[in-house]
Amino acid sequence: MKKNYLVLTQYRPTSKVKSPYKDLVGVVYHFPEKHIKQMRAMPAEFVYYEPAKFGEDVYFGRGVLGEVTEDTEFPGRYFAKIEEYNPFATPVPFLNPESQKPYEVNPNKQNSVRTITPSAFENICFLGGTQLSFISDAHLMRVLGEHLISSEKVGILELVKNAYDANAALCTVRIESVAELPSSEIAPLFPELKKMGPIVAIWDDGDGMDESIIRNGWARPATVTKTVVKEELRKAFQQAGRTTSSSEFEDIVRKLKGKWGGRLPLGEKGVGRFAAHRLGRYLWLRTKRLPLMN
Repeated sequence: MKKNYLVLTQYRPTSKVKSPYKDLVGVVYHFPEKHIKQMRAMPAEFVYYEPAKFGEDVYFGRGVLGEVTEDTEFPGRYFAKIEEYNPFATPVPFLNPESQKPYEVNPNKQNSVRTITPSAFENICFLGGTQLSFISDAHLMRVLGEHLISSEKVGILELVKNAYDANAALCTVRIESVAELPSSEIAPLFPELKKMGPIVAIWDDGDGMDESIIRNGWARPATVTKTVVKEELRKAFQQAGRTTSSSEFEDIVRKLKGKWGGRLPLGEKGVGRFAAHRLGRYLWLRTKRLPLMN
């Protein structure tokens, strides 16, 4: 299947131009009907071009065109969804600095949407040094959970460690809907979930999490917060064997404990969420960040 390559005229948010079109860089491209044929010729990739007037006369990013829909508010205009957008690390000038000729073949700057040759497209993208980000999906979490957490017992232990690191005084583990366990003889706490299979419930009276901690800690694999503390402790221990006295080392430990509510963190590598993936297909997370006491 032939792939099409386009140049899309687009001012960046830093420019002072007031465009009548409702573009959003890297998200959606707003264009008139005269370009509909080019924009619907899939598959298509593009480079953004910012004109010299009100801009810098440069190419500044690349992306893939997606679904095209009609603008119901302004007849004769359309929206094109933009996928896999990546800004250039270095904007590429319209003219080749060495030859002072354009990379495009016979470019018409009056066209906000114009065709570009595959070789010119690749050349511009190469010079721009596309900024790429790693892409992962939920399947990765399951695979890592199976490899990092060797068994269900280890998975439960990792979640109990999380409770310890949250300064909990009490952590309770309860397993339901397993006939071989004594808990099957007690009234279930989650009778409505019985048909879904075994249930592992873990709750504690620790500090809890707010939205920021959930987003940047729990939902972010391999966070380094706790690892940094352990690395600092390891270095202090090594130093103690050379020049630092045992009392000085103990003082370092006390200071580190002071930062963590009197405890050194047990968890590491941010594997708590991997443990949850090891234990089951569904997670019900309920937490509340209590206000700090004076």
